[in-house]
Amino acid sequence: MKAENIIKLFSFASVLMILSCRNEEVGSPEPQVPTQITTVSSTAFTATVSGTIDGVTYDDLNKGMCGILYTDDSDGAQGYFDSWLKGNNNPGCSQVGRIKFNTEGGLEANLSKLKPETAYSYCLYYQSKDGKTRLLSTPGSFTTRAFSCTMETSEAQTVGFYKAVVTGRAGADARDLALCTTGIVFSRDADEPTLEDGLKEANSISDDGSFEVDLKKLLCGTEYRYRTYLRVDHTDMLLYGPVRSLTTRYPDEMAVDLGLSVKWASCNLGAEEPQEAGEYYRWGETEPSTTVNGYSLGNVGNNICATEYDAAHVVLSGHWRLPTKAEIDELIESCEVQFHTMGEGYVAEFTGNGNSICIPAAGLYNNYGFGGAYDTEILEQTDCRIIFQSGEKTQYQQRWCWQTKINFVDHKTETRYMDYSNEFAIPIRPVWDPELGN
Repeated sequence: MKAENIIKLFSFASVLMILSCRNEEVGSPEPQVPTQITTVSSTAFTATVSGTIDGVTYDDLNKGMCGILYTDDSDGAQGYFDSWLKGNNNPGCSQVGRIKFNTEGGLEANLSKLKPETAYSYCLYYQSKDGKTRLLSTPGSFTTRAFSCTMETSEAQTVGFYKAVVTGRAGADARDLALCTTGIVFSRDADEPTLEDGLKEANSISDDGSFEVDLKKLLCGTEYRYRTYLRVDHTDMLLYGPVRSLTTRYPDEMAVDLGLSVKWASCNLGAEEPQEAGEYYRWGETEPSTTVNGYSLGNVGNNICATEYDAAHVVLSGHWRLPTKAEIDELIESCEVQFHTMGEGYVAEFTGNGNSICIPAAGLYNNYGFGGAYDTEILEQTDCRIIFQSGEKTQYQQRWCWQTKINFVDHKTETRYMDYSNEFAIPIRPVWDPELGN
């Protein structure tokens, strides 16, 4: 027998020994080469299986279907694999299919949502395009690592009246962290906040596991305890970091003395900066709203200043309340008024006693959506509307807010009752009343 024929017979015998088995269907092409798994890299929840299928053309590989079968049932693994080999496309174990190959026949499969510290059996499979040939590699095994994660909670970076920025870090493999949810849990009452209390998920997490969270709609002058958390999404595993605390800025810090009968807030209710609109409130309601549906306040009188229906007083407490019509008139008539841009919008700046406040043209919400504000893209406008919400209603048609129209050419102002009903939601600029107690 010629030497080249002996080599061919030896190669074919090797194929049959290495392959665990093959489909015996009549007419199936003989397997050309063994499938090979070369490396496995695993973490606690993931594994990357790399390997090659030698001797099969790139075109044949892509026309057929290749994948990985795997299971944590070591005793039953071979039964699952044999089930697939006999034609069962759902053999009862986990499956990754249609792996892409490189031009050298190399493959890489990523397994995820695995159990930590668990032994897995796996097998590479190949099925020809016509489905007549099914091949399995010799089974292999790997064991996932233990999940090791160090949670860190950092001091708050920025603390305002209503919000704070806090950071944390989850020290674990980035591949495992991709299967986790991280963030901050916080509470005014609990010594050790949990997911049952307030929580905010991190927007994103960096490669080193660090993340940042914006806590919003906090209460002024209030202590909050917070800590990082990590939840493994496909298990019941939950980790917490150490507890820290922060205290939001006290509302009296925003009081500005303009030499008037009351002090005015430096920002709208719910805003951190003068140019921000803050929250929008309907008259007599103490929760922000941008809708007009279901308004059923009832008869609460014509003046709700410093009452339970006064949003400024409820949110800020102490000396704070809604302004009266007389106080709005006093602000406009006694202060120098200038109109200019700040940030992305227009503001009216009121100066008195050497101090100033800026009130944005923040507009309002009504049945037709948002309106009544001018931005810097329409500089051809000759005036800007600054809308004040007062604690008082007028005596006709229950109108309860005033519109100040400021001409930015000659800075003349005009204040009049707004022809709006109490269905509209507008911002609030609180005042600090020395006659009110804490």
